[in-house]
This record gives sequence, C-alpha cells and structure tokens, in this order.
Amino acid sequence: MASTPHPIVSVHMQSNRPEQFTLFLDRMEASLSEKTAVEIIVKIDDDDDRMIELLPTEQSRRPFVVKYICTPLPDGFYGLWRSMNEMLEICDPDVY
Repeated sequence: MASTPHPIVSVHMQSNRPEQFTLFLDRMEASLSEKTAVEIIVKIDDDDDRMIELLPTEQSRRPFVVKYICTPLPDGFYGLWRSMNEMLEICDPDVY
C-alpha cells in the first residue's frame, strides 16, 4: 500500500501527562496500518516543562505528524475549549 501524501485524520487533544501521552502515541503507532494517514495535535501549557521537553522528541521519532501548541492556560481548566480553535488553525487543511 502506498503512503498517503498527507494526513487524512487529525486527532486534537490537550495533555499534561507525558507518560500517558507517550503511551497514547505508542498505541496509535501500533494500531495504524497506514502510519502517515493521521496527525496528532496536542495543546500543552506554557509552564509544563516536562511536556515542552517531550514534544520535540516525539515529533522526530514518530512516523506520523505530531504538532503542538504551547500557550498559557487562560481561565484554568474551564478555558481549555479555547485551544480547540487554535489547534484547528495548525491542522493539515486536507484532513477530515
């Protein structure tokens, strides 16, 4: 099977749990038959040093696209919904 030229599915999430995020990526990679058909976009807080350190490593070692936005957490947990719009802005324009 030929690789897709761009991702066709984009998964958007927020995370502040590096171990669980890495496990999620491991499981995603293991379950995909077409590894380039997906992109993962995650929002992390600008003061989350562990996630800030983790993301560049994960970007370089995964067969699929991993993108992230790193911003303050306005309004605490209840303001997380705002980051969904920011994640949409960086997703591949051709995904579903």
